[in-house]
Amino acid sequence: MRKPVQPTRSAAGRRATGSSERREDGSNPRPIPEQSTSDIETIPAAISPARAGKRAPDPAADRVVRSAERFAEAARLRRRLALRKYLIALAVVAAIGGGIWLIGFSQFFELRETDIEIAGSGELVAQAQVREVAASHVGTPLARLDLDEIGEQIEQVRGVSTALVRRSWPHGIRVSLTERVVVAAVQASGTHVLLDASGERVGEVEEVPEDVPLARVPLSSGRESSLAAVLTVLDEIPEELRAEIIDIGADTRDTVYFTLDGEVRVEWGSSDDSALKASVLSVLRSQEAQVYDVSAPTMPVTRDRAD
Repeated sequence: MRKPVQPTRSAAGRRATGSSERREDGSNPRPIPEQSTSDIETIPAAISPARAGKRAPDPAADRVVRSAERFAEAARLRRRLALRKYLIALAVVAAIGGGIWLIGFSQFFELRETDIEIAGSGELVAQAQVREVAASHVGTPLARLDLDEIGEQIEQVRGVSTALVRRSWPHGIRVSLTERVVVAAVQASGTHVLLDASGERVGEVEEVPEDVPLARVPLSSGRESSLAAVLTVLDEIPEELRAEIIDIGADTRDTVYFTLDGEVRVEWGSSDDSALKASVLSVLRSQEAQVYDVSAPTMPVTRDRAD
């Protein structure tokens, strides 16, 4: 009969039995060291990259790459910021340039004749002449108007003392006038010339206004000093006294005289100390007389005309 076949142990089984297994001849075989499953699994990881045919990573090289990337990103950020600043500056310059052109050179804000406003003109000033001077600047942008020059031009119009010109956006100007003050009328060539305190001709009338005294000093050469003295006296005396003067004259600049209502004559003398002379005359008039002499205000004299 055949012997029963004994099952052979696998290599794993033999490794598991270890040193307890004996050979058939009775001798002890070399013990097989036991190995854990974890040791077997970590063997591939222990193989060096060099033996596996791969280059080991260089930490220094990685740091260089990362630094280069950071520098490149910082450079791109700087370029973007510089471009943004350039675009903003370009936009600002374009806006300023456009505004300058719009206000100073375009037709959007030019002066229009219909928007010229004149205030303060009266009977002595021809408003049409003032408007004509201002209208000569129509079409010029308001920002480029020389307001002082326009004012000086308007002041050349007869009867105008001062002219203040202001812009009235978007298309106009406002002219504020101050008229000259008439202090006397002088007869000349069948008419009467109205004069202010500086001797400037304000206008011409046929009849002398009731509140304007008649100056009996001709407008001929050689009498300028006498006329100047008369006009200075009329400008410096109180308005109440000036309203009472019927006529005024002077043979020389030191011999000014005038006539009041009631045929009262006042010897004034020069134009000096006019304020003091006016005060003295106000006191003297409390005494009835035909002549009041205040040419020497500290020693005034009253007398009848017969004297």
